[in-house]
Amino acid sequence: MAPMIERILLFLVSIPIYLVSLLPLRVHYAFADLFHFLLYRVIRYRRSVITINLARSFPDKKYHEIERIAKEFYRYFLDIFVEMIWAYSRSSEKVNRRVILENPEVIQKLYGKGKNLVAVLGHYGNWELCCSMGPYAQLLNIDIQPSENFFIYKKQKGFSDRLVRMLREKKGVCTLLESGQVFRHVMQNRNGKGIYFFIADQSPRHGAKYGLKFLNQPTLMINGPEYMATKLGLPVFYVSIDRYERGRYRFRFTEITPDASKEEPGWVTRRFAALLEESIRNNPACWLWSHKRWKRWITEEEKLIQYFE
Repeated sequence: MAPMIERILLFLVSIPIYLVSLLPLRVHYAFADLFHFLLYRVIRYRRSVITINLARSFPDKKYHEIERIAKEFYRYFLDIFVEMIWAYSRSSEKVNRRVILENPEVIQKLYGKGKNLVAVLGHYGNWELCCSMGPYAQLLNIDIQPSENFFIYKKQKGFSDRLVRMLREKKGVCTLLESGQVFRHVMQNRNGKGIYFFIADQSPRHGAKYGLKFLNQPTLMINGPEYMATKLGLPVFYVSIDRYERGRYRFRFTEITPDASKEEPGWVTRRFAALLEESIRNNPACWLWSHKRWKRWITEEEKLIQYFE
């Protein structure tokens, strides 16, 4: 699709998105409740993927327990979608009212070291809030600008990429950075004091990866965050975004290491995986179970698992 056509199409799409976003959040949730029945009972969106992922991750749970979590997941999945649309036309201050930062002192301490920070999180809770909250300087009581708050994402193709950027960059709270450009960017700004948010639980591409056991299954994890932090000696912290009630989230920060270069290979990734698994087990419906996370099962993976265990 030609760039000009993509821009026109994006403009046309943005109008109904904006108008719908003006509706009260309770109306958005009413739509989510309606579509929950359709998605769960009629369309059965990725039902087999979700059930298999849950059953393999929680082999001790009975069938009716797996079904209950799956049903709750569909509701959570739709809530994430409508909350993203709702936030599109809302001020960051309104979004902030639905967020609690439980222990910002963790970031304050790491930020005080005068280095860039690497934040790792999963598709847990509402990860999109990282692009809607703000201003971070006020929330975290640190001297950081929106241009220094980076959200790492995988570049999409054509119009999809423009739509993703429109939704995530709407408030100028964060700067989107393509995953393939992040290391070069950090090298060029190695003396900066930015925060780089990585969603680090997706299925990795081929290449150098870390293997471990995650949610009772042999799992390959991306190594980009650890690689970058190790090369530059950066601090790493984990972000848990717990949903404690509908539309309400609690951010909790856990320091993984003040200097990744001092840790043994794979330790940062293993620690992140353990923290994420703990979050998921505490609230199992609030993780992206519809993702085909374990689609690669290879001999190389088994060797990696033996090495790290």
